[in-house]
Amino acid sequence: MKKLLLFALLFSSLLSVSAGAFADHSLSVRVELKEDGSAHVTEKTIFFVRPPASGEDESADEKNFKAALASGKSTVLEWKPFSQNIGYHVGGVSGSIENLRIAAGTEQSISYYARFVTLDYDVTNPIVSNTQENLADPVTGISQNSGRTTRYSLGQDFLGFKKSEVGQTILGQNTVFTIALPTGARLVSTTGTYDAGKKTVSWNGPMTVNVALSYEIEEPLSEEVYRFFSGAYQAFGQLIPLALVLGLAAVVGAVFVKFRKQ
Repeated sequence: MKKLLLFALLFSSLLSVSAGAFADHSLSVRVELKEDGSAHVTEKTIFFVRPPASGEDESADEKNFKAALASGKSTVLEWKPFSQNIGYHVGGVSGSIENLRIAAGTEQSISYYARFVTLDYDVTNPIVSNTQENLADPVTGISQNSGRTTRYSLGQDFLGFKKSEVGQTILGQNTVFTIALPTGARLVSTTGTYDAGKKTVSWNGPMTVNVALSYEIEEPLSEEVYRFFSGAYQAFGQLIPLALVLGLAAVVGAVFVKFRKQ
């Protein structure tokens, strides 16, 4: 009898421990790349709050979540206690994060006890680099490969997911990482799943993978023509003063020779 009672107490304590913490459900990270290599990022974390115990109107988890909503918490660190998935997964250490907006609420389409926190922000510095470093622009890290076509590749240093010992990206259970290509981009290669209709590349966890993406953007012919004539105009403008000096020198020289002959 004593053994049975001890087992019952141990079982109930394990249940209380497992139910006492927030349980993660899913994480979705969507990156919308812009032509200059910067990005707009939306991250949505869904987790469960603990149901109320017998005799409780609501659990401590629910009270804490409601208090966070009422106080209008506006930093990632203030929301992180609800889920370890809450945080910047794009931008890296050197990423410049701006225009952060945080939203939170219930996710009743999943469960009465499901809650969400959404991070919406901009990464203002380029998160893509060029595969031909010797031709890369020192400021943007982007280079012209040939003609009007520029090739870009995703920089691994700008991903904030957990990494394996060999440097691969670890995507947990129910984790979806999606990148939307810029307007006019053409996919070159990727390790993810490409949706040609939506022009997106995605990786679905659980998986450990080298997140690789390369794409090209071809500059419109009109832009190249404009750049050519703009450069020609500037070059012509620089030659005009020299032409005037040479012309004036020719006139002075001719007058000088004429007077010498007289």
